[in-house]
Amino acid sequence: MFSKIIKVDIPSFPRSFVLLQQEALLANASLLSGFEYLVKANFDDKGVGAYYAAFFDLTIGFERIMKLAIIADHMVKNNFEPPSEKKIRAYGHDLLSLYNECLKMHADELILDDGSLDYRIVAFLKDFADAKIGRYYNISSFSNSSLEDPIETWERILNNVADQDLSTRIKQGIEARVLKHIIPALQLDDLTNGTGYIDGVCRYQRTKTVNHYALWRIINLLRPITGVLSSISTRCHEMETTITNTNFPSIPYFDEFFLFIYTDKPTVLRRKRWTDLLFL
Repeated sequence: MFSKIIKVDIPSFPRSFVLLQQEALLANASLLSGFEYLVKANFDDKGVGAYYAAFFDLTIGFERIMKLAIIADHMVKNNFEPPSEKKIRAYGHDLLSLYNECLKMHADELILDDGSLDYRIVAFLKDFADAKIGRYYNISSFSNSSLEDPIETWERILNNVADQDLSTRIKQGIEARVLKHIIPALQLDDLTNGTGYIDGVCRYQRTKTVNHYALWRIINLLRPITGVLSSISTRCHEMETTITNTNFPSIPYFDEFFLFIYTDKPTVLRRKRWTDLLFL
């Protein structure tokens, strides 16, 4: 299903090729790690740390892959010269601006609808990438109690994903799992004393399923970016073989790196290990 990634370190290759290759490897590893943490996470004490890890890795991966597209696009339009460091730094960690910039490069001229759930997911990652309101929320909140907890924000997003993406059959399957995992004695204690045990089991089992549907949305959000990178690779090859007549491209074939993009929905909805794709 997947081809191998071949790392090129031949001295004859341009330095730009090696640098872009290394950046693609970094972006891919960050995204795959984020995927894996995301599907394993939950809102109990043991699982919430995985959400933080997922958000860290996803924000890094999104930022890196989008800046990769912007740099490579500039190169094929400017005689393979990269943009200035100042231009790249100007984007900061604004993932929404980066995402919209990449959409402008897409052949189909895609637009991210401001009112959509997908927009909210990208906006959430943008906010988490911000050191004060996202990555360092727990520390910043000591001096600013008005900040919004990213874990609570993400749970609201997951609730919306469940409302929009889960079929009646899937919801019935979650209910069946809940009944299977309920311990009668604790259920009785909850009914008598209102311990919240039943709600906790429902929340846990529901989250396990919805995580995968959220990941499917995230992978679809990345498709336009990988599409842009693929088209840039093709243009680079065409230009360098017809104009400069060289066998050492300035830009790698990005299709070889982001293999997760070829995963179909049924596989995404059941797959738990994603970092395995790093070693194919």
